[in-house]
Amino acid sequence: MLVKILHACRGAAIGLAEVIPGVSGGTLAFITGIYYQLIESIKSFDLEFFGLLLSGKFIAAWEKVNGKFLLPLLLGMLVGLVIGILLISELLESHPPVVWGFFFGLILASSWYILRRIEGFNLRLALFVGIGILIAYGITTLSPAEGSSAYPAIFLSGSIAICALILPGISGSFILLLMGMYTLILSEARSFIQFRDFDALLVLVVFTAGALLGLLIFTRLISWLLNHYQKTVYALLCGFMIGSLNAIWPWRDPVLFLDAEGNIIPSAVPLTGDFKVLQEVNKWPADYMSGPAFTVAVIMAFIAGMAIVLVMDRIEIKNGSDRKTIEK
Repeated sequence: MLVKILHACRGAAIGLAEVIPGVSGGTLAFITGIYYQLIESIKSFDLEFFGLLLSGKFIAAWEKVNGKFLLPLLLGMLVGLVIGILLISELLESHPPVVWGFFFGLILASSWYILRRIEGFNLRLALFVGIGILIAYGITTLSPAEGSSAYPAIFLSGSIAICALILPGISGSFILLLMGMYTLILSEARSFIQFRDFDALLVLVVFTAGALLGLLIFTRLISWLLNHYQKTVYALLCGFMIGSLNAIWPWRDPVLFLDAEGNIIPSAVPLTGDFKVLQEVNKWPADYMSGPAFTVAVIMAFIAGMAIVLVMDRIEIKNGSDRKTIEK
């Protein structure tokens, strides 16, 4: 039972992360030590699995996909998503630097946590870390596009965003933001949760269908790469995490806006009203203009985020489970 509760808590952390642009659910799966197990479990949804279901061999199907692991994890993710949609979004509106500070510390410490487990780290692996940093950093500097409410676009956005969920350092929510779909999907989710809007449910079903297809395809690619080039993949993913820090710097002021008529408006100061933020720039606390800097609270949240990872690391060492398994 304790193991199931722990898996549910891990799932809740992943679900929370997926609501926040710039924070990757894959990163949380990495940090909590279930990344490889999650990839392999998802990959198990294949023709053999569906054949077992159709022939009524439910127990065999359940065991094939590691159901004892997946079910509590998915239930936890669902809880985390709901909490994120209803609570974290509110915190991002009232205390955004504090939320970003916590995740900045969490991800920064996690990148060290992963690098420490790559045995035989050398110049070639350092090069892949650098490539990962450049790719993720480049993605964070892109300006969001204008989204579409057409069902094919919603399906495609689900397929692409779910691939980012699997990649530590690449946020599915941030990819949705770049595609101009984040606000649409989040508002539809809120409408269904709060008002039981079934038009919103249809949008979510189409989005989920796209996500499932992307997930089944992409996990097979990642699984193959992990099984054949494990150290290289982990070095690249670690670079993704470091490069993504640009997107979650605690103090960011918007400089490019989109109004209700679709006009792009540059502004040196934050605008209020019916505007969507297209681009932000990082600032020091003294130069931050979007609200209170909460400098002390941000530093405390940053330390708390780092401390969580460092405590996990010490617990593993104490229990003799220091996972230096990145050897291929």
